[in-house]
Amino acid sequence: MDLVDDTDAQDNLPDSIKKARKARFAYKEADDIKLLQEVLSDDGLFVKGTKEAQQWRGIHLRLCGGGMDVSEHSFKRRLKTIHESFRATDRESQAASGVDETVDEKAVLLQEYHELLREQKLEEDEKKTRQDAEEKQDNGGRALRDAALTTFERQKAEENHEKPSKFDINDYLRETLQARISEREDKADTKRQRLELDNRMITLQESMIQWQKEATQMQHEMLRMMAALIEISQK
Repeated sequence: MDLVDDTDAQDNLPDSIKKARKARFAYKEADDIKLLQEVLSDDGLFVKGTKEAQQWRGIHLRLCGGGMDVSEHSFKRRLKTIHESFRATDRESQAASGVDETVDEKAVLLQEYHELLREQKLEEDEKKTRQDAEEKQDNGGRALRDAALTTFERQKAEENHEKPSKFDINDYLRETLQARISEREDKADTKRQRLELDNRMITLQESMIQWQKEATQMQHEMLRMMAALIEISQK
């Protein structure tokens, strides 16, 4: 068991589950499993559309109601501690070869928690990639418009400054118009190629993220089955 200092206030707890404060709380294996089960439950941390602070308040109340009289901060700190310990142990097991390890319920739950964190990070990266691509396209469009306007204003100023004679005004206007059309076509082609490249990159990243999601979902199913088998075997 691990002893954890817990000095945070519990003003948010109902009077029915408030108890005398203890200076230290000893986390046992069963307490860690309860914490992980609550975090991974349908009312846990990975519920879309709800705020994390609200989710933690619910987890805190349910665990305190079940006899774990510690603060919300203590639960967060304990979850971080056992996850970091799991990651370190996992790296050591991967580095070793030919070693058979016993997978218990806590390890299975920690693995599922780790994979959900990883999937959440992938979704955030995908969202950021889309936002960056859209911002890049918007900036590129603005740059092209600004460049076209600058060119037009410069040419207009040159026209006013040079004041071509009445004799060659038609030739001058024709050449100017052709130059503008050619310049705009070149810029449009450059923009089109850039957008095509950005879209290809986005499509490739989306395909990779989708593949990783599917692999993660398969791993979740395997972990749930293992957890169920372990629970049945322990009864």
